[in-house]
Amino acid sequence: MPKDGGIMAFVTSAGTLDKRDESTRQMLADKADFIGAIRLPGGKNGAFHDNAGTDVTTDIIFLKKHEGKSLAEMSDIPDWVHLGETADGLPINKYFEQHPDMVLGTVVEGNKLYGSGTMVVAEDGFDLKSALHEAVGKLSAEISHERGRDVYAKTADGVQVQIPSNLRNYSFFMSDDQVFFKKNNAACEFRFDKGTAQHKRFKAFIKAKESALLDFAEDYEPVKKFFNGDQKQIFDDVLRILGIYERSKTYIVDKEIEDTAAEIRKIINNPTPYNDIYKLPPLRDTFIAANVKLLSQMAEPVKAAIADARQRVFEELDGKLCHDKLCDKFVRLFQELKEKAESCNDVAALKAITSEADALKLRCLNEIIDTEARMTPPAPPQPPVTGGDGDTPPVVPPPAKPVKKRKSVSIKTINNATTWQIETEDDVKKYVSELEKRLIDTLEDNTVINIEF
Repeated sequence: MPKDGGIMAFVTSAGTLDKRDESTRQMLADKADFIGAIRLPGGKNGAFHDNAGTDVTTDIIFLKKHEGKSLAEMSDIPDWVHLGETADGLPINKYFEQHPDMVLGTVVEGNKLYGSGTMVVAEDGFDLKSALHEAVGKLSAEISHERGRDVYAKTADGVQVQIPSNLRNYSFFMSDDQVFFKKNNAACEFRFDKGTAQHKRFKAFIKAKESALLDFAEDYEPVKKFFNGDQKQIFDDVLRILGIYERSKTYIVDKEIEDTAAEIRKIINNPTPYNDIYKLPPLRDTFIAANVKLLSQMAEPVKAAIADARQRVFEELDGKLCHDKLCDKFVRLFQELKEKAESCNDVAALKAITSEADALKLRCLNEIIDTEARMTPPAPPQPPVTGGDGDTPPVVPPPAKPVKKRKSVSIKTINNATTWQIETEDDVKKYVSELEKRLIDTLEDNTVINIEF
């Protein structure tokens, strides 16, 4: 970590500056002044497509460390902590809204299922090296040339002793093979002459404690870094992604997704995964890209099923008395189902939408039948019996035909078999006989049943 006034730069995903949760940016603003940032393109012409195999949009962030100034004490919170938007209304960090020339490419709408929903793309032949050199030249910051001085404590007789950093007051330590006792940051006391038994025992004691503390530090520092930085958020992200995979893995036949999920699982199942967290962002990006590609392919037949169900419903609704009453409602229901399919990030949930489309179709068809029956005016009354005088028989009108009810059912509720295996005529007769029995069982008195395929 640099000293106060030191300059640092690091590469991170665009989510650090663009995510809605400002807590990470607030934490950075507490510790450093923002010099500027450069957004690098992602996609097939992205900055890390060739050397790291990831198409994620990334930022280079430049900061200057400061001490003694927290965000809560600032009169104005820096703009870069907040989000803004591009000229096209897409969400982006306020800094890039004010400095669009520091975005090396075109901001476009990306995958809304993950992150902010934007990405930066570059055209074929884009000279990233030159663009990056030009962008860096636009940054400016004052760099202090004053060298920090080391501060030494003094013993009672004026001997300067460098106290180990982060050592608590009233603690023992060793310097130049001598034992000292720290009173405060500027004073310490000499203890035990060299060669004495007390010196030897205390030296051995400190060495033993030092070894134990070093072992503890090796385990503690990664844990501290995990909870204080972005690692926990990264870990939570991949846990959510792995949950999506676990729910859908029965339907997924994709080696890239399966291998990536296995690598992610290997890291998160490790009792001490802290030193491997850096591997998760590229694995996460690889999984997301492959999953989006698979979802796009699998969504096509699902959207086709929704379109077929919608067409069947509106064919039935056309010309009916209830058309105006039900039309807008049905348009909304099918649009909601289509949007659900387009935004779904779970293969298992996407597969289930086909059944939802079939269920929605039956629901709408039966609602058409019921609403049409209520809106149809009743039949006129039967004319009275006439004649019957003398030898003329009375005229009796023919009985009115009963109005039959109508309902729609899915063939899947009648024939729930997924496959038929036929080899002989007897096999055909067996399946047809079973289907005939189920169709007969479906019949109801005074009811016309529409079988929907």
